Amino acid sequence: MGKREWLRIGQNIARIRKSKGVTLEWVAGKMGRTPQWLSNIERNRRSIESTDLYKISQILGVDIENFFKDN
Repeated sequence: MGKREWLRIGQNIARIRKSKGVTLEWVAGKMGRTPQWLSNIERNRRSIESTDLYKISQILGVDIENFFKDN
């Protein structure tokens, strides 16, 4: 997966999370992670493992494919 796709994933996580009205702290807490960890992913400062991406999709109640869409 290229850098462009990873950039899209972080942006889409943030967009979807905000549209659901939930905080970084809430999602990160559900995952047993720190808010800084999730913030770094959303700001494309770190990549995300597929298992963590799946967990976020479950927490937010969306299909994982939504993180890969151009918006």
